[in-house]
Amino acid sequence: MNDAKKYIVSILIVLLSGILTGCIKEDYSDCPRPFRLTVRAWDADMQDITESGDVERVVIFVFDENGRRIDRLMMTAAEVATHKPIPLEYDGPKSVSFVAWANPSDDALAATAHVHDVKDLFFRLSSANGIAQSPKDLFSGALTCPIEYGSIEQGTERTIDIYRRTAQVHIFVRGYKDWLDAHTVRDLPDYADILLGETPDTYTGLAELIGNAVQYRPEGQIEDGDFISSVFRIYPTLNASPLHLDFLINGATALSFTEGSDGTPFVPVAGKMLNIYIDLRGANVNVVVNVTPWNVVQQYAEY
Repeated sequence: MNDAKKYIVSILIVLLSGILTGCIKEDYSDCPRPFRLTVRAWDADMQDITESGDVERVVIFVFDENGRRIDRLMMTAAEVATHKPIPLEYDGPKSVSFVAWANPSDDALAATAHVHDVKDLFFRLSSANGIAQSPKDLFSGALTCPIEYGSIEQGTERTIDIYRRTAQVHIFVRGYKDWLDAHTVRDLPDYADILLGETPDTYTGLAELIGNAVQYRPEGQIEDGDFISSVFRIYPTLNASPLHLDFLINGATALSFTEGSDGTPFVPVAGKMLNIYIDLRGANVNVVVNVTPWNVVQQYAEY
């Protein structure tokens, strides 16, 4: 091979290298180093649950140092569970911030499609007349890291850690039907109601609670005269303030609780289950409160 051919081959190699790395410059001093990003999920007890399947999908927003969105990425449940990395390369910003949210509803995800600034990223509960729908099993996390320049070699690998942002609630009311009958309630759906509240209805992108106060209407059924709710999710309260659980008849509050008989307040914990047991039988109402791990319903002995 003569010198002219060697020169042409050398030029082609440099150009090809630049194309493959996304950086075509006279040297590599201003080239951003490509890197890989993964997502890791944790429960409330700091156990790694990335492979558990609890994370169904993740949306990742990428903002520059001024808070402007420069990218929006999606990951599937399989990609998260298998720790599949996302290859990335950003030329221009000195640093980037990743804001990840897992398991948003379709409506919540659609509402974020046109967000261009981190200050405009919110996850609001769907609600009507102050009653919120139970949210999805939400996770979120954020990571800010510098962009490395000066090479086309792989840069530092990055991992976004995400954590649960909702709490679960389970309610068990002994003697509920007899209590209703004592109040001459004949048609349960029309005359009686149970409401739990209040929490904020909005998370900012950075997982700060803001917005309007909302309540939740537990769904459930009466079995052998007892009311047993389905497990449902809520947003946490502000400053760990206690929830109030109200029993209403014809729209008026007949009973209201904020703590157990031992003084334990109804405080939801993100990533855990708040179990509320109320025994309306007898002259003295007994209330028991327990916080258990996620998806673990407290089993109560017969009183």
